[in-house]
Amino acid sequence: MTNLKIFSALALTSILAACGGEADRKTPDVVVPTNTPTEVPVPTEPPVSGDHIPFAEDFTVSSTVDFYDRAYKELTGDYPEEEDQFYFSTGGVFKDGELDPTGGNWITADNDQSMRLGNSRFSIAQPAREPGDARTKTSIATDTSTWGELDLSQDYRLSFCVVAGSEASSGSSLFQLYIDNNSTSSSASIHGGASRVVNISTAEFIPGKRVVINIPGDIDLDEDGTGDVVVVSNVGTASSFLQMRVSSGGYIVLDDLVLEYQSDTTLGDAQTGCDTKTTEWAEENPFVDAPEPTDVPSVEPTVTPTQPPVDGDVAWNIYDGAVSPLTDDSLTLADASTDKFGASNAKPDGTEDFFTPNGDGTVAFLTPVDDISMMARYVFEDFAPADYPRYFTGLIRAKGVDSFKTMDFDLNLADGTAGTRIKLILRADGSNQGVQVDKGDPAGEKPTAYTAEAYTDYRIYQISVELTAAQEGTANVYLAGNDTPIITMTGDSTTPFGASKAGDNYVRIGDGSSSLLDYSSEVDWMIWTDEEAYVPSELKGKLPANIGDIPGYEDAAPSISWNVYDGTVSPLTDDSLTLADASTDKFGASNAKPDGTEDFFTPNGDGTVAFLTPVDDISMMARYVFEDFAPTDYPRYFTGLIRAKGVDSFKTMDFDLNLADGTAGTRIKLILRADGSNQGVQVDKGDPAGEKPTAYTAEAYTDYRIYQLSVELTAAQEGTANVYLAGSDTPIITMTGDATTPFGASKAGDNYVRIGDGSSSLLDYSSEVDWMIWTDEDAYLPSELSGALPSAIGDTTGY
Repeated sequence: MTNLKIFSALALTSILAACGGEADRKTPDVVVPTNTPTEVPVPTEPPVSGDHIPFAEDFTVSSTVDFYDRAYKELTGDYPEEEDQFYFSTGGVFKDGELDPTGGNWITADNDQSMRLGNSRFSIAQPAREPGDARTKTSIATDTSTWGELDLSQDYRLSFCVVAGSEASSGSSLFQLYIDNNSTSSSASIHGGASRVVNISTAEFIPGKRVVINIPGDIDLDEDGTGDVVVVSNVGTASSFLQMRVSSGGYIVLDDLVLEYQSDTTLGDAQTGCDTKTTEWAEENPFVDAPEPTDVPSVEPTVTPTQPPVDGDVAWNIYDGAVSPLTDDSLTLADASTDKFGASNAKPDGTEDFFTPNGDGTVAFLTPVDDISMMARYVFEDFAPADYPRYFTGLIRAKGVDSFKTMDFDLNLADGTAGTRIKLILRADGSNQGVQVDKGDPAGEKPTAYTAEAYTDYRIYQISVELTAAQEGTANVYLAGNDTPIITMTGDSTTPFGASKAGDNYVRIGDGSSSLLDYSSEVDWMIWTDEEAYVPSELKGKLPANIGDIPGYEDAAPSISWNVYDGTVSPLTDDSLTLADASTDKFGASNAKPDGTEDFFTPNGDGTVAFLTPVDDISMMARYVFEDFAPTDYPRYFTGLIRAKGVDSFKTMDFDLNLADGTAGTRIKLILRADGSNQGVQVDKGDPAGEKPTAYTAEAYTDYRIYQLSVELTAAQEGTANVYLAGSDTPIITMTGDATTPFGASKAGDNYVRIGDGSSSLLDYSSEVDWMIWTDEDAYLPSELSGALPSAIGDTTGY
């Protein structure tokens, strides 16, 4: 059947070519994800589980577009033609209905074709849950069913040949395999964090070797028959789908992809010749420069394509402010070449440069008297009237100085004839604090966005423009990374944007005033791209590295379902604990002595609680019992954080985690210490080696610290546990349990976390606790939690 589909695709291509058209530029059967996918309901009809496994994919197809077409390989269920593709690009291939020239996923043009995957992702056997489902970023943690066409309820194997890769240079790039997840977040699935079953560096892959991924089982990266990486348990269902992804920074080229059950690996075992495969197309997409078809298909896609930068980097042009923009090589272009700005509007003699390096990565700009001015201008490549839509997104980080105007930002986008000109004045003079449109408003006004707040500190200003014709489209001005525009302008055929001069096609900054008004400012950096008219939230985490401060554009924090105790009252108080589902509860008393009713947590009245068991005959812990967990439900995760400090040279706090699955499970008990020479953390229970490892320092732990414990269990007493301190990704203690040396055992049925004094020897404890939180979504690194801790819990320094 696959061969027939390949023949059909090739035949169709030949027919179109004979008619003057090309199939590799546009196709009516390709659906590009919408910009803002919504949560979609569970389908009323049960999903169809297609008889797809086993299958082999050799990527013999006429183009990348055809690979993602139903005519090449279709789903089994009865779906509309535009939603019937077996392979679906979930990010990094299409833009505006065509192949994105900056995308990282394509089919190579070698005689023995293969797939290049980088900064992108695609799904396998993922239908739409309902007509119009974007099929990207629509899987969510609260899904109650699966809807794919792969029966992954059995143990299965994915294997492929590595033809080429970015290897060692891609240390920060990851190859990831997801089950029932069409997003990039591991938690955006019915399976939670367990949906991402493979997460390894692309630098691990060896060209010429066949990779074998057993789920459950291990990954063999070098064809020696032994596992190099452990894979967690299978969470697939009888109606699942897969998603393959390579994150930004690297790539792999793969061929002869096979999906089969572990009970019969005949198809995968028959694949040979991996060591002879090569490619000439690892760095160059062979299909993006194809000419426009002369015979455009009459049927248009049903979904308007707008591809956000979900995967991959934005192609930025960068001026980092280290030197004057008129200096050679001061500008790094999107193609990695270097250039510089030229002088424009320079007066009095045309040679002036009023940008002066400050020596700290910023430049000062000053035109303090009425008879001098100048701008730094960069001229764009030619643009033709046939090339719309046209995009521009530009950002500048600058501040006003000395109550003068700050900076002109002058954008001219002509197409050989007159085009659009939008000139902004960034202002910090007198009562003019903010942004003014000086040129370009379609209404012929000069709209402003002023505030009573002085603009003499650094701000990030963003302008995003989409032109659909020479003077038609939309322009938005944003401030400080907020998605709400401070100024919006729309030009159409009746009220167009203000006109540029014919052939003016550039961006420039500086003093462009015809009245020679005074300007004074400092500039940290300026960047722009012509890929898209982005909103600020789409650029979070996408700004160039090392350009300087980027407040408001930091990498978007993951949304994590936290259980939160905020330390306002005793943890034994009703409603003191807010659970991940937004309901409230409380801890119960545990190990309370002498009579079982004690509560030694005392509110301090400042959002913290004191804990004190100062003599040897009293103790107690606050315990929260988890929901039941079954032996079939692994992997299991726990990430817990507590902010606490030691008092009076006593032990600080026990942190006791028990994760049983109905039978005995894992117990890890930490003692946070600030007593005598014991300043730090000790493992009291659970070390697989039977020891009591410590992380002590000479520094006193009598100030507040954030302690983090992250645990991933692959079986009852097997997995990994890491203890972190103060938001550092370097563990202060690491423990690994396996079948030979398992974690210490909990009692059967013990399934809880508790804090307090759990000492059997009744030693003294004294501490203060600010807050405690935990989640079972994943075993997170501290850096993965940056900006993702619950709001208003207190100090989160390091996160």
